Amino acid sequence: MTVLVSDHALYTAPSSAEAGEAKIYEGVYTFPAGITLSSGDIIQMVKIPLNHVITNAALTISATLGSSSTALVGILNAAGTDSSATLIADATTAAAVANRKADTAAGLTSGPLSADTIVGLKVGTGGGAAATTGAKVYLRVTYRPRQAYEG
Repeated sequence: MTVLVSDHALYTAPSSAEAGEAKIYEGVYTFPAGITLSSGDIIQMVKIPLNHVITNAALTISATLGSSSTALVGILNAAGTDSSATLIADATTAAAVANRKADTAAGLTSGPLSADTIVGLKVGTGGGAAATTGAKVYLRVTYRPRQAYEG
């Protein structure tokens, strides 16, 4: 398993104390030459601050990341090496993807984050072919501060 890290996963996204204020944070990862994705590989994309709730996510892939691969977008575990809650399931990486929105409730109903949390892409099936050099993965995560009723 390989863990790739976007610059946006190194630093926590801006937080907010305004009730109901939605924020959007976009992470971008650009593939250098010679990267081949395999099943189980992770791309850490963004870090969302604690006491915030993820309300949506959208994935865009500019070019193929390998042949007949699928991936999921999810909230990663504390080590940033596996998905613990899915936001987007079974996104293809074998072709360009335009603005694929969150399609599962698991990640959107996980409640306020108890720590700064990385959201990323996990390669599922397939892999084995080199990603297109210069291909970009964009992940936009919408989040808001925890509300008083959420504990």
